Amino acid sequence: MRRRDFIALVVGAGTAPTGSTLAQPPKVPTIGVLVVAEPGSERFWRLFLEALREFGYVAGRTVRFAFQSDQGQPDRLPRLAGDLVRLNVDAIVTWLTRTAVAAKQATREIPIVMAVAGDPVATGLVESLSRPGGNVTGMSGDAAELSGKIVEFVRDMLPSAHRLTALVIALIRFRSRS
Repeated sequence: MRRRDFIALVVGAGTAPTGSTLAQPPKVPTIGVLVVAEPGSERFWRLFLEALREFGYVAGRTVRFAFQSDQGQPDRLPRLAGDLVRLNVDAIVTWLTRTAVAAKQATREIPIVMAVAGDPVATGLVESLSRPGGNVTGMSGDAAELSGKIVEFVRDMLPSAHRLTALVIALIRFRSRS
């Protein structure tokens, strides 16, 4: 073996990653889930897992969950949200307004994704719909601002319309509660 080849081999071996470095698995994100024990929470959890599977996330393999339920005791929500923060989860998913409020009061750093929450502006979850700011995002089903805009939009499209029905909104609310 030539001297240059030998030096290259030794230097290369000294700078090569060790076996333990190569074998380290990638970090699996942990999602904190905060729900209230109301009819529909099981359905929410099932639909949430199905949606994640569609995006390639598999519980226990590509994502972990820290699931917290108030078990019908809403006064437990602040403590449960604090537990998720102490676990240092990567994100918190909330179901219904009071869980989103508890999560926001517990952290300003961890991203919070709210599902089926009330008016996020009126509850203080976001500053405004156009510029939410902070660490909270998600879906709001009862924002009065949006309902007014929908009526405005329909009137602009159909100026002769004198009656508007709220059947679609009622069906959406019924479906989200079942």
